[in-house]
Amino acid sequence: MSDRTTDVGIDVPLHTRIDVAGDATVLRLTGALDIASEPSFSQEVESLRRDGVRALTIDIGALDFIDSRGLSALLRTTAAWTDEGRRIEVIEPRRPQVRHVFEVSGADDGLPFVAG
Repeated sequence: MSDRTTDVGIDVPLHTRIDVAGDATVLRLTGALDIASEPSFSQEVESLRRDGVRALTIDIGALDFIDSRGLSALLRTTAAWTDEGRRIEVIEPRRPQVRHVFEVSGADDGLPFVAG
């Protein structure tokens, strides 16, 4: 398990936690995935890819905030992992304000959401 925090400057940091059990790797996100924290998120995902992770679940169920940069990072990540033949899924956001971003942008149709 790994815990990291990135301060996004708006009093809502991005916290990441990696849980591994057998072949299952879950990247749990809480806080804000936005322009300030996207580089950290992308580096975390790239590190998992380099470590040979073949199946990843990104849990955004407890995410408090996401902006267009965070949304774009999720879309790029899922496309890249799919193109490489890796399995990826995203646990649906529970917070209405985060769900709303996906619905308004239409990105909810393009992501492999699963219930959390």
